Amino acid sequence: MEPTSIPQRELRNDSARILREVQEGKEFVVTVRGVPVARLSPHVPVERPGPRTFVPVEEVADLIEQSRRAFGSLREIRDSYDPEMRY
Repeated sequence: MEPTSIPQRELRNDSARILREVQEGKEFVVTVRGVPVARLSPHVPVERPGPRTFVPVEEVADLIEQSRRAFGSLREIRDSYDPEMRY
């Protein structure tokens, strides 16, 4: 479906209706003096590979317990840390 072209003024004056339509799946191209400057389309969440930004507390507690079993004590963990090593 081809996006509907709307002038900046219409976006400014009727943004609630336009955003509702975007939420329903419609796309718009916003123009300024007839020149396309932006595209409004529904948000599509993207799974990004890489480090997580949130780790459940249960998982952290489990990792701490595993570390304690592996190293014996926090002092041993601290003593095994090498600041020069690139992890």
